Amino acid sequence: GYDGTIDGALSLDGLDDYVEVFQTKGLPLCLHKAFTIAMWVKGIPQADRRVYCEGFRLPAERNPLFTLGTHNAATTGAADHFVRGDTGINPVNHAHSARNAFDDTWHHLAVVDNNGDAAFYIDGIRDATHVTYVRPFMSPTVTAIGAVVRNVAGYYFAGAIDDVRLYNYALAENEILAFVPEPAGC
Repeated sequence: GYDGTIDGALSLDGLDDYVEVFQTKGLPLCLHKAFTIAMWVKGIPQADRRVYCEGFRLPAERNPLFTLGTHNAATTGAADHFVRGDTGINPVNHAHSARNAFDDTWHHLAVVDNNGDAAFYIDGIRDATHVTYVRPFMSPTVTAIGAVVRNVAGYYFAGAIDDVRLYNYALAENEILAFVPEPAGC
C-alpha cells in the first residue's frame, strides 16, 4: 500500500526505472470518450517527469502523447497534464494543478477527462485548475508508468507510485474521494 510497506509501492530511481503496461482492448485509455487515471504518488518537485504516459513507439516518431506527471519546469510540486495529437498539435500544453501533488509526501492524484473536459483531483478534492480542449486524433501504442515511452524511454520519475487505477469512464467526485482515507481521529 501507499504507506510504504515492503512489496507495496513501486520505487523508481529517476534514471531508468518504469513499468510498461500490456496493451489490452481497454488501452490506450485516452481513446475512450471519458476516462479516469488515479494513483498514489510520492516524490519531490522535479522537472518534467512522468507518472503516466500513453505514447507511440516507432523509430523517429514522437507523436502522440498523453501524459501526467510533475511540473514541466519544477517551479512547484504541481501536477502537469500534457496532450499532443498525431499531427503534433498540443491542445493541452502543460496544464498545472493549483495544489501540490509532489512534495515528498503521499498524495492521491487523479485526472478525470470527459471528452476533453478534464480536471485534476488531489487527495480526493477537485483542484481549481480546469482544462477544456478539443480532443485531437491520437493513435498511441504504448502505455507506461513512471516514464515517457516512445521510440526510447525518458522523463523518468524519481519517487514512488502505488495503486494505479485506470477507468474507461469518468469517475464522480465522491468515487475519487472514496480512495482517500479519513485522517486518524475522525
